[in-house]
Amino acid sequence: MGIAGLAISESVKRALVAAVQTRSLPHAYLFLGPAGVGKRATAFALARALYCTAQAGDACDQCGTCQRIDRSLHPDIHLVEPQGQAIKIDQVRQLQADLALQTYEGGTKVAILDDAGKLTREAANSLLKILEEPPARTLFILLCQTLADLPATVLSRAQILRFGTLPHAQVVALLREQGSSQAAAELAACLSGGRPGKAMGLDVSQVQHMRTEALQFLRQGESGDPAGRLATAEQWARRKGELNLLFEMLLSLLRDVAVLHAQGRQDHLIHADISHDLLPVATSLPGATISEIFDILHTTQQALIHNANPQLALEVMLFHIGDAYERAGH
Repeated sequence: MGIAGLAISESVKRALVAAVQTRSLPHAYLFLGPAGVGKRATAFALARALYCTAQAGDACDQCGTCQRIDRSLHPDIHLVEPQGQAIKIDQVRQLQADLALQTYEGGTKVAILDDAGKLTREAANSLLKILEEPPARTLFILLCQTLADLPATVLSRAQILRFGTLPHAQVVALLREQGSSQAAAELAACLSGGRPGKAMGLDVSQVQHMRTEALQFLRQGESGDPAGRLATAEQWARRKGELNLLFEMLLSLLRDVAVLHAQGRQDHLIHADISHDLLPVATSLPGATISEIFDILHTTQQALIHNANPQLALEVMLFHIGDAYERAGH
C-alpha cells in the first residue's frame, strides 16, 4: 500500500507525499504515537515511495522494488528492532557500519528503528553521534510511543510527525473492506480504541471467548470463595501469554460498567451486545467501588508488565476485589 492509501491522518499523508515529491526529506523523522496506529506501516510505505520504479511520488506496491522492500530483501533498507527488551549498542554500531557502505541502488538509504523508546542509554548515545553527523543520502525513521521514551538530544535532531487514533466509523469501514462482518468490525473497532493496526490484528472469535472468561473472572472476585480465587489465579498464571488480553478485556468491561452506572446509556458502550450482563453489576455497586476495582485491575496489570510473579499478583488482586465487594455489602 502506498502512503496515500494508509489508514493514518490526512495531515501526515500530505506531509510525507509532499516531502517525497519535492525530495525535501529531513535526515530524520520521529513517528510518534501509540502502538497500532500505523507508524511501522508508514515507515515502510515511505521507503517504498522513495524507491518505487513505477509510480512517482508514492509506491505502487506492484513493482519488483516495492515487493523486495515488503519482503525485507532490499539492501538499502535497514530495520533495527529490540532484541528482547532493548535495542542495544551493538545493533546501533552495526547499523552505522551498514550505512557507511555505498548504496547498492544509488538511492536514499533508509534506517527504521522500531520501538526506538527501547534504546539503551549507550545505544541512544551512539545513535545521537550518527544523527549529529548523518551519512550522506540517509533517512532515519524512529518509531516511538511517547516523547519521554527518548532523550531530548535525540528528539531535537528529528522532525516529529504525530500519529493518532482514527474515528470509530473509519476503523469499522476499513475492517468491512477487508471482509469483516458488521458485528465483528464494530467490536474490533471498539476494543482497538481507534487503532487500525490493533483492530486488524484482533481475532474476534478469540476476543469474544476471552470476554466470556473475563466476566467469569470478575464474578470470581465477588464469589467470596477463597479456594476458588486461588484456583482461578493458578489457572491464569499458567496462561501467561494471554494475560495482556485478559486485562484489556477486564478494564474495558469495567469501563462499560462505570458508564452504565453513571449514565445508564448503551450508545456509549464498547460491549453493548452484552449490556444485560453488565447492567446488574452497574446497578448493584457504588461508583466508588467500581473505581476501586478499576484501580486494583490497573495496578495489577502494571505489576505484571514489570515482571511480578503472575500467580501471586493475581491472587492478591482477586482477594482485593473480593474485599471491595464485601465493603459494598455483597
